[in-house]
Amino acid sequence: MRVAKVVGMLMCVILLTALLPEEVFAAPNTSSPYYLGWDLVDSGLHCDWGGSTKYSAQWNNAVSIWNSMGVVSIRKDTIFTVQDVELYDYYEVSSITAVTYSSGKIGFNTYNLDNCTSDEITNTAAHELGHALGIKHLSAGNIMYPYQTSQTWLGNGDRTAYNDIWK
Repeated sequence: MRVAKVVGMLMCVILLTALLPEEVFAAPNTSSPYYLGWDLVDSGLHCDWGGSTKYSAQWNNAVSIWNSMGVVSIRKDTIFTVQDVELYDYYEVSSITAVTYSSGKIGFNTYNLDNCTSDEITNTAAHELGHALGIKHLSAGNIMYPYQTSQTWLGNGDRTAYNDIWK
């Protein structure tokens, strides 16, 4: 009788596993040469963000840029999700425009960004979001280039890195 229960439970687990979408158990390709060594994407392939920034229009543009790649869904946090990323603004006299921490925080330095164009801020937001997706710095012509530009589209290297890590 006990063996029958165990077999029945195992059958249920196998059946449920077969019925669940594959993405529920998804993970990044950590052996990718483009992988940063960490990311802020949950196992359901969501990157849920909360917090606030005065650069919300540019942040939303950055979200759209990366969401165009599919696979990972970057979305605003709700009461039904667990926040993966917290946005905030800070003021620091330095050359840093923004920073992404593996702990899940993305900070925007108003000291520098207040003097930038909308495209430059979008580039910075998309660059930091790329780090949240686990992508290292790349060469010129890409959002993940380590220096701020006015580029607001994904370069070939950005696409290659994303696909190698997430597809």
